[in-house]
Amino acid sequence: MEANWLNSQSSKEGILKARKLAEEAIVLDPEYAFAYRVLGSNHGMSAAIGVSKNPRESLKHAIELLRKAIELDDSLATAHSSLGVYSIYTRQYDTALAEGKRAIELQPNLPDVVISYATILNSLGKSEEAIPFFKEGLRLTPNPPSAYFRLFGVALRDSGQYEDAIAQAQKATAHEPNDLISWVVLVSTLSLGGHEEEAGKAPKEILRINPNFSVASYERSAPQKDRSAVKRLGDALRSAGLPE
Repeated sequence: MEANWLNSQSSKEGILKARKLAEEAIVLDPEYAFAYRVLGSNHGMSAAIGVSKNPRESLKHAIELLRKAIELDDSLATAHSSLGVYSIYTRQYDTALAEGKRAIELQPNLPDVVISYATILNSLGKSEEAIPFFKEGLRLTPNPPSAYFRLFGVALRDSGQYEDAIAQAQKATAHEPNDLISWVVLVSTLSLGGHEEEAGKAPKEILRINPNFSVASYERSAPQKDRSAVKRLGDALRSAGLPE
């Protein structure tokens, strides 16, 4: 459970600590489906935030671990929802939606499941459909992790609600200052929303967390199905001064 929480904070330090804890849990109980789910999500997140040295292999390993979790316990909703999320990153969009729906069928009131389903919908270009699920996921969570605010901010940004998106991204960065993706969301939204001066100040935080960050790398790893939307976000990051 500690590893699961650390995963949701999306910082490099948290991801590395979470992996060790999840691996220890599997050693203690090799049939523990939830531990495989957490470890699978950990490998997926390491690719998403740029911690992995080989993102493609990390995503492949994440999918394998999540399928192992489902094999051990097909009723584990978070395994299905996580498989859905990381299937987006591997461009398996039909699988992503099917797994997200399966998770919602199993546990429609579990915040992780609701937020993951919303994330899948938004990555498929259905931000207006996703937003009510984000609101519900946050309502169900007294103390949300930074990822919830960040992901909600992405949906608001993608639907053109820039001021509300900025507020969510700022909550995420305040909650976890080393969450790289939250800073990326904040910078891109400030740029798209016409806050050029503020957008130009924020990239230093991205480069503090990951000095090797590049817009081209971000574009390659971005999960959105609409690649023209990814290019638009990349251009917003370039406009803010982030390196190619």
